Amino acid sequence: QAIEQEISVWSWTTDDSEPLLRQKLSFSDYYHVVKFNPSSKNQLVTTGAKSISYWNWDDLRLEHYIGVVSKTDLGNFSGRFVSTIFLPSTENCITATSDGYVVVWENKNDVPSKKSSNTFSTMKIATKVLRLVECGITSLIATSNDYLAIACDDGA
Repeated sequence: QAIEQEISVWSWTTDDSEPLLRQKLSFSDYYHVVKFNPSSKNQLVTTGAKSISYWNWDDLRLEHYIGVVSKTDLGNFSGRFVSTIFLPSTENCITATSDGYVVVWENKNDVPSKKSSNTFSTMKIATKVLRLVECGITSLIATSNDYLAIACDDGA
């Protein structure tokens, strides 16, 4: 069953009472985290328990595509998706799971685009899955000196 949500982009430094862009969403997953790419203000990622959506926006539209993870290609992993972040100075991402895994997303330039108005110059594909810890990851951040910091559900 589809879950109705809405994503909006606001110009918070102005006195505008309306968002710059607003789009209603209807997905089978509830998106609970939104992160902007610090290296590119027009890119963001939303994370749901089972899916990741990558977004690109300009002054006129907000477009997205859903990242796909092939367990056949990358191996088996478990847990729900917790959060996704952009890695510093790149357009690559990492998604953490509730069972201690991370999925690495990298740009893929030769992915055929759909017959739509999708303006992504590159798409992200899951390229590897790594088990970082034996506990569930609850949060992750990239530090300014290019380290990855994680918090776990066991308090570590």
